[in-house]
Amino acid sequence: MPEPQRERMNYVLLEALRNGAEEAVRAFFPQDNADEAGGRRWRGVTVGGNSALHIAADFRHLELASLICARDSSLLVVRNAALETPVHCAARAGADRIVTLFTWEACRCEEAVLRATDREGKTALHAAAQEGHVKVAEVLMSADPGLAAIDDNNGVSPLYAAVLSGSPKLVQVLIGSHADGGDRPEASYAGPNGQTALHAAAMISLGAAMNGGVEIADILVQWKPTLKKKVDSSGSTPLHYLAATGYHYVMRQLLEHDTSPAYISDYEGLCPIHVAARMGRLSIIRELIEHCPDMSELVDGGGRNFLHVAIQHKKEQIVRFVCRQLSLSKMMNAKDSEGNTPLHLAVESKNYTMVRLLLENKSVHPSIVNKDGKTPLDLVPIGLGFLVNFQLVNRFPTLKLYLNYSRHH
Repeated sequence: MPEPQRERMNYVLLEALRNGAEEAVRAFFPQDNADEAGGRRWRGVTVGGNSALHIAADFRHLELASLICARDSSLLVVRNAALETPVHCAARAGADRIVTLFTWEACRCEEAVLRATDREGKTALHAAAQEGHVKVAEVLMSADPGLAAIDDNNGVSPLYAAVLSGSPKLVQVLIGSHADGGDRPEASYAGPNGQTALHAAAMISLGAAMNGGVEIADILVQWKPTLKKKVDSSGSTPLHYLAATGYHYVMRQLLEHDTSPAYISDYEGLCPIHVAARMGRLSIIRELIEHCPDMSELVDGGGRNFLHVAIQHKKEQIVRFVCRQLSLSKMMNAKDSEGNTPLHLAVESKNYTMVRLLLENKSVHPSIVNKDGKTPLDLVPIGLGFLVNFQLVNRFPTLKLYLNYSRHH
């Protein structure tokens, strides 16, 4: 039900509320019950629908919030234009003592305000989690642990928001309150588009990943080991996300728990190592190979190993790395579903540096034909031909006969 139309707040009152000027605010209280005009002024709202209690909470004025609650506790349930209650404002501001006050007041007046949701379906716990306010979350979870089970309109849980804040302690607060196994609903780990809180751990900033991301990932995996294999709407696991972002510290942490998610392909047929190759994330590839030595044999939906993928996306650093690893030599001549070797793809990409890197590796066989019956040399484009031919002839003098034959037929 929409809020009844309220009178616009007096600007002098607005400034007094922002400044925490209690005496100036008191001057706007109606003198008696018959003072209807004073009552309307006192209960006025800003253009954004914020009441006096919203503003006191926004600016963290505890004494003022206490004064207003004592004068008119009904303001606790008033919503602004975004459908936020004063509890939302206090939670977002990190005003834990005001949230405590509102919790007591709501209990005394039997008002169900803690689970009130704004226009986006967010509770006050969502607001606290987004801003990383641990103490506010502790107050709210102590009053109502079930808040952690409520997702917003986009399917985002408070836990997902807490992970993005980069605070391990906040994450622990949200999941730790259910450790005693009582009747309370368990914390939701949901995120948008089928993501989980562990997907969120793969997306936090690099600084947070180094300082808190590893710990957060460990907390989540210890709490819910199955999160490692949960996929989003594109079929991607948290390891796919880490492969894209390059946060190898968290990747290492997850692989030390369990390597099996490294072999899960998304709906495009890509495993995490293929994503890493596509994005040029060498540190991720190193971690995957170290923990899963058979990664070189893993192919995507097109039968391509991660060297094929790196060449397709012109990631020279990855190609150079593979060419220097004797343990990865079998990748050099592997064929994809079309019969193309990495050298076929390098020639097609017109990248002479990658062609040179491959031809300098003695494991590479340039005479392999694909399903169209073509060798890499047959695919050499005009302009690159001389350089590639020169490189080939230097390595394989017997190819001179082939080249001479090709010129005359």
